[in-house]
Amino acid sequence: MAPYGICSVLYQRSFEMLSFNYEKRKNIVVIGYGWGGKSFVDTINKQKYNVTVISKDNKMLNTTKIKNSIIDSLDDKLFIKSNYYVNNIEDECIDINKNNKTITTKNNTISYDYLVVAVGSETNDFNISGVKENCYFLKSVEDLHKLRDAVKNTSKNLVILGGGPAGIELAFQLSKKFSNIKIVEAMSTILPMFNESTINIVKNELLKSNITLELDNKVNKIDSNTIYTNKNNINYDLSIWTCGIKSNSLIKNLTDNKLVVDSNFKFSDSIFAIGDIVASKELGPPTGQNAKQQGRHLAYYFNNDFEGKPYKYEEQGKIIHTKNWIVVETKYGSYRLPYFIEPIIDYFILEH
Repeated sequence: MAPYGICSVLYQRSFEMLSFNYEKRKNIVVIGYGWGGKSFVDTINKQKYNVTVISKDNKMLNTTKIKNSIIDSLDDKLFIKSNYYVNNIEDECIDINKNNKTITTKNNTISYDYLVVAVGSETNDFNISGVKENCYFLKSVEDLHKLRDAVKNTSKNLVILGGGPAGIELAFQLSKKFSNIKIVEAMSTILPMFNESTINIVKNELLKSNITLELDNKVNKIDSNTIYTNKNNINYDLSIWTCGIKSNSLIKNLTDNKLVVDSNFKFSDSIFAIGDIVASKELGPPTGQNAKQQGRHLAYYFNNDFEGKPYKYEEQGKIIHTKNWIVVETKYGSYRLPYFIEPIIDYFILEH
C-alpha cells in the first residue's frame, strides 16, 4: 500500500475513534457564562465530557471592571472570551424540563445528561414603587450602555441608591466627572461585608471626593423627579439603583423556594447549581471570587467521578476601587494602595 494510502487509513481510523469517544461522552449543558460558569468550563475535562454553554453572549462580562466604563472608554478587560473547546450557543434559556432532561431556549430545545445552572442573580427592587420606571441599573451589558448614554446627558443631582460595593465604586467613578453625587443607604453603615477599618478608609475617601453619604435613609417610593425616603425628599436628575440582588427568574423552573444544593452543588441527580443563586453561610457570599471557586470545585467533582471533599470557600481578600486608590482588605488588615498594583492584587484574589 502506498504511504499516502496508509496515512489515509490511519486518519480515517483516528476520526472514527474520536467520533466514537465523542458519542460515548456524557453531555453537560452550562446555562450562564459568568464567573462560576467560566471557571467550571475552564476546568472541566473536555476529553471526558461534551460541554455546551448557553449564554446571550460568547463573552463573559467582567463585573469587576464594569464601573470603570461608565465615563471612560470601555475597558479592554470588560469582556473575557469564552472557551474555544466547548460548544458555545448564543441564546437565552427560558425553560428547564427536569423530567425530560431538556432545556428550551428562544430558538431551540437541547438535551443534557447533566445540567449546570450558573445564571447569576437579578436586580432586586424590593417591590418599591417607581424603581423600575425611574432608576438606571448596573447588572448587564444593556444596563451599562443605557447608563453611559444617560450620564452623557446629565450635569447635576446624581443619586446612587445603595451603599454596597457596586454603589460605592460607581460613585467614585462618577466623581471623576461630577461633583454633585449623593449615596443613599437604608442601613446604618456602608459595605456590610467589610471590616470597620476598610469602611473608615472608604468613608474618608468619600469625603475627599465630595460625595455625600446619607445613612439610615430608606427609600419608600420614587417618581420622575423625587426620591421619597423615611427622612426626607430628594430631588434628582439621574438615579441609579444598586440596592440588592435576587435569584434569577429561571430558578422558578426548578423550585418554588430557595434553590438548595448539597456541599458539592448537587440539586438533583442530573442538575447542579453554582454562583449567586446558591450563595449562603455554608457555600460562601454572592461574589465573583466565590463563584469562581465554586465552578472550579464542581469541575473537579465531575472530573473525579463525583467523588471529593465538600466545598469550602476560602476568602482571599476583598477590593474596593475609590477615585484615586484601591482599598484592599485581607486577613492581615486593610490597606490603601495605588492603582498600578491592581493587576497583582487581582491575580491573588480572583485567580486563586
